[in-house]
Amino acid sequence: MAEHLIATLTVLRCVDAEIQEGLHTLRRELVRQRDAGTPWRARAALDVLSMLDMTVWAGVLGLLDECPVMPAAVPAILDGSTRSVSATAFEFISTAAQIRDVRAFMRKLLDVLLA
Repeated sequence: MAEHLIATLTVLRCVDAEIQEGLHTLRRELVRQRDAGTPWRARAALDVLSMLDMTVWAGVLGLLDECPVMPAAVPAILDGSTRSVSATAFEFISTAAQIRDVRAFMRKLLDVLLA
């Protein structure tokens, strides 16, 4: 999860200088925390994602936690749902299908943020 997010942040560009600086800060903090074995400690820097896409932000928050969960935002993004999604709704990750969904979400992340 952290590796995909770092790769996405490496290529993601925003014309807004403040957001771009926040993305750079997030990437730097995520690399530092990944190297320390604690990527969830970069969560505070994730707030910049909310300026780009609130649903992505909610999904990444749950997936990057110390005890990762599957936020309702992840299947909503994968399904292309346009209805509202609760920021607090989640399921514990317990099946191979959910792990496949996490991987699919991470592969789709850059396209969603660029849309």
